[in-house]
Amino acid sequence: MKASVSRLDFDKALGVVSRAVSSRSLGSYQQFVKLRLADGKLYLEATNDELYTKVAIAADVSDEGELLVGAIIADLVAKMTGDDVELAREAGKLTVKSGKSRYQLVCADAEIFPTIMDYTDASTMDMASGLLKDALKKTAFCAYKGSGERSSYYTSGVLFKFTPEYFDTVATDGHRLALKKTRGKFGEEQNDVLIPASNADELLRFLPDGEETIVRVYMPENHVFFEFDEMVVSSSMLDVKYPDYQRVIPSERATKVLIARKEFLDALRRVLIVSRAKQHNPVVRLRTEDSSMTIFTDATDVGIGEEDVPCETEGENLEIAVNPGFLVDMLNQLTSERVYVYWNSKVTPLVVSAEDDSDFTYVVMPIRIE
Repeated sequence: MKASVSRLDFDKALGVVSRAVSSRSLGSYQQFVKLRLADGKLYLEATNDELYTKVAIAADVSDEGELLVGAIIADLVAKMTGDDVELAREAGKLTVKSGKSRYQLVCADAEIFPTIMDYTDASTMDMASGLLKDALKKTAFCAYKGSGERSSYYTSGVLFKFTPEYFDTVATDGHRLALKKTRGKFGEEQNDVLIPASNADELLRFLPDGEETIVRVYMPENHVFFEFDEMVVSSSMLDVKYPDYQRVIPSERATKVLIARKEFLDALRRVLIVSRAKQHNPVVRLRTEDSSMTIFTDATDVGIGEEDVPCETEGENLEIAVNPGFLVDMLNQLTSERVYVYWNSKVTPLVVSAEDDSDFTYVVMPIRIE
């Protein structure tokens, strides 16, 4: 096999597919990137069995063929300086040349790479990339990202619920929940897809901004494929039933507070410095007094922090204790100038929504303090 490709295009494509390379499965196809030259293109693939990525770029192909090469090629190409990269298989090794650089990398036969299922006959739907990216940005951060027993629960995944009227994206770690509802027609029947949170993060990384790029979603058994531009991203599904997330969201909202997002965020960040210095699980109290919200923390042996942020309050003035980090995480994902904060009592969940996005809902469980 032999070809020449744009170094910048090759570098970008390697940056995508190498995200699916496993660092643990030494001696397995999971540690390789598959390169295939055919039809005037270079196809790059990688998989760790849970995440699969494929990218195609234009290539000046002299000799078609395929092989597997270690993910080290991504770091190498990123640091080369030539405009183009020449690839050639010689004596069982892959020669990589660019500018004044020339390397020979050990390669393996492509036959050991698994055959990817033909997913194109599965149920499918189309949606704008910008809508999917916005939904993931506002929810995926909320899923549990740790290891251990909890990693196999629904809390370690991001749910996609496709219906004829809307598309819900949901994530929770058991202490907070984020829901983004995207209205529109998404298939003829309901389909629930639960993918690992780590794969949702990778999909978010790959998706382009804007509404002009269309993402085609295929759902063969136990997998979901996202196809856009010259890229395919596939994830395995978690075989776990997702609970009824609507039951977590309070239907009654006795008090409504409208507050500037950035001022709220900056105040929480400062208070978090004090509350986190002493406590593994930081706690702050939120208290409204008509036109002001007080954010207060008392970290024993460290100090006391208090912030007053202007706000507009409708309903009774209430006080609630929450983890400030949960609010900081959420406010970082939004672009709205102001957010709504709803609550009923100090023992019921706190609800937050963006002023410019009523279809986004964030729920935080309160912390009970005697």
